[in-house]
Amino acid sequence: EQIEQHSRKGEVYMRYDKVITPCEENRGLYNEDTGDYDDVGDIYNEPIIASVCDASDQTVKLVYGEMREGVLMIHVPTNDIDVKTDYIMYKGKKYRIDKRRNLRFKTTFIVSEVH
Repeated sequence: EQIEQHSRKGEVYMRYDKVITPCEENRGLYNEDTGDYDDVGDIYNEPIIASVCDASDQTVKLVYGEMREGVLMIHVPTNDIDVKTDYIMYKGKKYRIDKRRNLRFKTTFIVSEVH
């Protein structure tokens, strides 16, 4: 008995082989005595797997209107990322979320490095 082989020509499979950490900025409460916010530190959520690559020149120009360095395209295999996510930590660097798309089965981010 021969096993039928299914060929999926033209399909591209995404590799979720990187780890990112969604984070929330936490300014703390306003301190009337000092006139500033108490520094309580940011909230680092559970690390999740992702596909991370450099954004294409075409995407960078479309989103920012000019060329920029340090822009990444991040795909996450779930669409239940907390909407409170303010930035993403990746390889010890902080990336601001500039564009976010919640798709049916995944979430896509376009992020830029914060210097």
